[in-house]
Amino acid sequence: MKSPISKVIIVAMVAIGMFGCAAKRGFDRGAIGNSLRETAPSISDQDIQEAYELKPQINFPFKLALYFNGGGWNWKWSGEDKESLLSIGKQLTNDNIVSKLILITPSDVENSGRECEYGCNVSLKSIRLAAARYGADAVLVINGASDTDRYNNILGVTYVLLVPMTIIPGTELDVLYMMNCKMWDVRNQYLYFSAEAEGTAHQTRPTMFIEEKHATGKAKKDALTKLKEEIMVRLKNISGK
Repeated sequence: MKSPISKVIIVAMVAIGMFGCAAKRGFDRGAIGNSLRETAPSISDQDIQEAYELKPQINFPFKLALYFNGGGWNWKWSGEDKESLLSIGKQLTNDNIVSKLILITPSDVENSGRECEYGCNVSLKSIRLAAARYGADAVLVINGASDTDRYNNILGVTYVLLVPMTIIPGTELDVLYMMNCKMWDVRNQYLYFSAEAEGTAHQTRPTMFIEEKHATGKAKKDALTKLKEEIMVRLKNISGK
């Protein structure tokens, strides 16, 4: 049986742990942005010259492939995410911009696998090869990354009593989800456009009931809705519609 002193020590340790995350720190946008960028190999003047020589190869309407790249420990691309982006196909077809939308899965991509749904980024060349096998003219690669900020509000001081951790809404969670995409020519890697968007979510709950995955999913959905609008604008711009 624990002594009164040991109980006090345990309560104090829990309180210290709880208030260690009490301060609101904000988001590290630089770190999120870095995680969305591809690791660049060494670049030479020859590479720059070759980029200048690339020319667009598509004719409208064209076949467009979609690939959702990467994932995170607290999120993954869902079927709902993919269906949401595929939903723009009808309008693009009606506008005579895209003739067909094709979804590429991780199993279609060389050097990929099921684990790539949870944070593995595959090379652009591998994605282009998969798109070429479907007969696509261009491929849209979508990337995402998130950051969270969990902290206690003024009600968090009651957590020193332990029981209110399941009752008092003394914990807050902010989530930032950043998403970007690039549309590449499958044949020669010409870059047609890039777009980005971000979504946010917030929870105020008892600390035991904070759901980070749920909040991240909500922020991701918000970002994807905005990204879809950006994609539509850019596709209309390059088509002259």
